[in-house]
Amino acid sequence: MSDSETWVSWEEAARLTGLPVPTVEHAVRVGRINRRTTHGSRPTLDRTSVLEWAAWHRTEAAGKAERRATRGRAKGARTSSRPRAAANWPRLDATGLASGDWLTVAEAADALGCSESSVLRLARAGHLDARSAIRPAGQRPAAVYSSTSVEKVKAERAAEADAWVTWEEAARIVGCSPFPIPALIAEGLLVQRPGPHWKPSISRASAIAAAPVWAKRQRRAARAPR
Repeated sequence: MSDSETWVSWEEAARLTGLPVPTVEHAVRVGRINRRTTHGSRPTLDRTSVLEWAAWHRTEAAGKAERRATRGRAKGARTSSRPRAAANWPRLDATGLASGDWLTVAEAADALGCSESSVLRLARAGHLDARSAIRPAGQRPAAVYSSTSVEKVKAERAAEADAWVTWEEAARIVGCSPFPIPALIAEGLLVQRPGPHWKPSISRASAIAAAPVWAKRQRRAARAPR
């Protein structure tokens, strides 16, 4: 085989493949087309590797085109499904109240005894199930909240409030004044979580368990000789 049949110039490679010279140049740079050292004006690109690369390039281009078409069809399907999905959205009536098992932000705040901004924070944190509701007369959708998730948060808050007491409440349960509370905490008899003493931060269970211990100490102190 002659040298001209084994090696081709970049322009010849472009004519053979039907692709522009810059594309051929890129294939050379990334090593898909073999080349030899430049010497004078002789062709430097291996003809066989040029043809193999051209076949690979056509297959790859066809695959990319098919993938783009598939993504386009999927996007179109998602877009066409949105109106049908919207039919299942919760709706607000003319008075602004949600239908079914859904509450507006004001109703959720009233049920939880908190501010509307707190409802939004609970929803962002994933504690409340939020959806978009369709307003009458084509108005913009409004956020509504599942009454089930609101009741769940309400129950969790009630359980939380029952599990922790303030220092003053702990003192009443133990049967002492608030002054010994820090010492009982340091001793480990009372379990405290972070928080100011006027907020529930003492475990109610630990206060109940500490009550007989404190009563026994008081009886022992009363019998001790003065």
